[in-house]
Amino acid sequence: MTDPTYLGKQHQDPIDRPEQVPWSGPPISVTLRCEEFTSRCPVTKQPDFARLEITYTAAEAIAETKSVKLWLWKYRDVPRYNEMLTQQIAD
Repeated sequence: MTDPTYLGKQHQDPIDRPEQVPWSGPPISVTLRCEEFTSRCPVTKQPDFARLEITYTAAEAIAETKSVKLWLWKYRDVPRYNEMLTQQIAD
């Protein structure tokens, strides 16, 4: 990938997967924090709020952070407890 699709541009919808940016340095540990992660409570249908932390080791690519934010947005209306979404996000 040469230029990130979402960086520096407005976007109106969530995306299906985060973009990756090539990484040529040594492996590094990356931590991304989302203080305002939400899904929908399957019982009450109200927002289910959580703080989410994603940590990974980057060797050949790193996640472009704006695309991660847009990707997490797709879970906003998913009727599932956010604890249950953890494995899906990790995968």
